[in-house]
Amino acid sequence: MVWCLHLRHGSDRQGLRSVQGTHVLQQSPRVAGGMTMRVQDKMIRSVITITPEQSLRMAQERMRKHSIRRLPVVQKGKLVGIVTDRDVRQAWASPATALSTHELLYLLERVKVEEIMTPRVLAVSPETPLFEAARLMHDRKIGGLPVVEGEEVVGIITETDLLQALIEILGAREEVQATVGG
Repeated sequence: MVWCLHLRHGSDRQGLRSVQGTHVLQQSPRVAGGMTMRVQDKMIRSVITITPEQSLRMAQERMRKHSIRRLPVVQKGKLVGIVTDRDVRQAWASPATALSTHELLYLLERVKVEEIMTPRVLAVSPETPLFEAARLMHDRKIGGLPVVEGEEVVGIITETDLLQALIEILGAREEVQATVGG
């Protein structure tokens, strides 16, 4: 099940509705200072994904190879879950195991992503205001959100992307203050 932040212009109501089996969290956009940064302005567009049938070992290898901490789980082009580095670490065998390396790797190939993923995914659309995505991540204590158009994953926004946006905003503000003399 995917929960998606959806903008409903001209409304300050907040609620849930179902659109073709996808639950959409409706929010009204807020504009601060006349300009709203959108998720599409800061999201990572080249998303590394995994399928539910792939192994725990494959998930761990992809995360390590690409230096990422979360993988959207996609089946037939549709977002069906997310697996994080924490999920992988919790499912991984302890270093104190009595298993041989060969036995351990065999077992890790048998554990499938669908067994460790989070199936109830929070997601946002590219048009979602960046502050709404940040608020959602803060309130839910999550480090990243898949970005979807319909059911297709088109990007991902992470806490690192939000910090980069904050640095840019604060840096621009300091430049303006220095120019104005304030």
